[in-house]
Amino acid sequence: MLYKKKIALIGAGFIANEYLRVAEKSSKFTIKSIYSRSKPKIIKLKKKYNLDYTFTNFKEFSKHLKIQKIDGIIVGVSVENMYEVLKSIIILKIPLLIEKPPCLNISQLKKLISLQKKYLTPNMIALNRRYYSVFQKVFNKDYNENLNSIIIEGHENIWKINKKNIVKKNWLLANSIHTIDLLFFFSCGSLKKISINKNKKNNQFNIETLMTFDNSVSAIYQSNWNNYGRWSVIINVGKIKYTFKPLESGFVTNRNGKIKEIPIDVNDKIYKAGFYNMLKSFIKLIETKKNDWPDVNLNSVLKTYELIKKLS
Repeated sequence: MLYKKKIALIGAGFIANEYLRVAEKSSKFTIKSIYSRSKPKIIKLKKKYNLDYTFTNFKEFSKHLKIQKIDGIIVGVSVENMYEVLKSIIILKIPLLIEKPPCLNISQLKKLISLQKKYLTPNMIALNRRYYSVFQKVFNKDYNENLNSIIIEGHENIWKINKKNIVKKNWLLANSIHTIDLLFFFSCGSLKKISINKNKKNNQFNIETLMTFDNSVSAIYQSNWNNYGRWSVIINVGKIKYTFKPLESGFVTNRNGKIKEIPIDVNDKIYKAGFYNMLKSFIKLIETKKNDWPDVNLNSVLKTYELIKKLS
């Protein structure tokens, strides 16, 4: 009989539904345990997904993890609460899938890294766009040799955001990390040089950057927070161009102008894009205790935090 990995969930917000939807149909893992400080949200999820164990007391939840021999934990709490929750959960040494971002500054991240190294807790950051089926189909055998340049637009409609001030103040980390991380994902290199042009006048935040990576790949990142825009990615690889706008769909344009759509895997149509493959990778992490590409963990996400600090 196939043994399903037992995953516990911390947090009962919108994103919890996305994880539970995959778990409901999965043959690899199950989610029957959840902790949240919000009793009404837990009751709603318990009814919808037939959860067996619900907790609003963290000490009781921690005991439950040991008793049930939980294999992994998904941490999906709000941005402003993530750091404190992680400090309490890393010490349990249970593999973690951590919603992004794990904290709101580099100082906190370094403390989490130190804690993780002490307890050797396997972990990965839930940067689900890395697991988009359309993105992963870019990486053919000639990709690294022929990659020329990357152009990313990470626009933010800042006036629409209804979040606490501490989150809005750190919005590059709280949300733009989605697109900034893709610079490292697609470049397959380390940042070597960067030129930054910023405009913060009159409550605006406009930024344009030109970057060079250690593998000679160049990249442009630009963001405007006060005009309507969609996130987009353009990858120039040899004689072809990949275009993703919106990011969940993609097209290939060859030198003669012929355009071909990149097929989307069925699981990216059924579930929130990237979640199925991301959870598949998390199950592998639980089994091997090692991260594989395209995973990012607390330690490797530090370079993204350092770049965001330069951009802020």
